[in-house]
Amino acid sequence: MEIDPLSELRDVIYPVDPGFWPPAIGWWIVLVLVILCLIGAVYLFRSIYLRLAETSFVKEVDALTQLQPREAVGELSILMRRIAITRFPRDSVAGLSGEDWLQFLDQSGNTDQFTTGPGRALVSAPYSNLTPENLDPLFKICRDWAKSVTV
Repeated sequence: MEIDPLSELRDVIYPVDPGFWPPAIGWWIVLVLVILCLIGAVYLFRSIYLRLAETSFVKEVDALTQLQPREAVGELSILMRRIAITRFPRDSVAGLSGEDWLQFLDQSGNTDQFTTGPGRALVSAPYSNLTPENLDPLFKICRDWAKSVTV
């Protein structure tokens, strides 16, 4: 009796195709890199936007120095309110006026120059005798405030 050597062989069993999940380590690395790039892009665009906003504010304040003192103070207050509305919740800023507005500026800028210093001119300008020389300290603290809230 002859033994057939082929009868002892078995069929080839192919491995199961790999599933979609979990992905290979390379895909995890790619995912982490994409997330880091997105975070970096958001941070970069935010910092560029804030620098442009600060530069724009300084240019607008410099343009206000050419106006009459009372008109300059009124425009400065409007400009600061625009910045405050873009940086803080509209509900908490839009309705402020008088002393409340000055207190908000002091709190948000970590200063006391609005309620006790030259910043009082923002609410007392219509009733006081302003000169361009009196406005220099006001413009300075407004620039400082804008820098502090846009950083």
